[in-house]
Amino acid sequence: MKHGTSLLIAAVAVLPSVASAQARQAGSLDFLTNMVVQIGRIVDLAMPIAVGILFIAFIWGLIKYVSNSKSGNAEGQTAGKEIMIAGIIALFVVSSIWGIIKFMQSFLGIDNAGSINVPTVGGMPRGR
Repeated sequence: MKHGTSLLIAAVAVLPSVASAQARQAGSLDFLTNMVVQIGRIVDLAMPIAVGILFIAFIWGLIKYVSNSKSGNAEGQTAGKEIMIAGIIALFVVSSIWGIIKFMQSFLGIDNAGSINVPTVGGMPRGR
């Protein structure tokens, strides 16, 4: 059920760029450019939310660990420790993915405004 919901959210997020691509020429790279820009915008919007949720999960694990260590509950301590470790690993993965996407955008010359810097050979005119 969770996979279906994720797929539905992704489809709704990408739908505007797919719908606008129907009016474009078949040989144009505008569709690909728009798709990359839309994905970049979605990632830029989702990153603070994901990091905030993961930070809250880490803090929740910390509170659970501390409260169970005061009461001497070893199972609760273990559960809190596992939540903290999962939160740290998830924060690392999310920030790594964000960094890779930003690196690829800068490497390929793509910004979130929708323009791609096309490489040229020195001395040759553009647009031919």
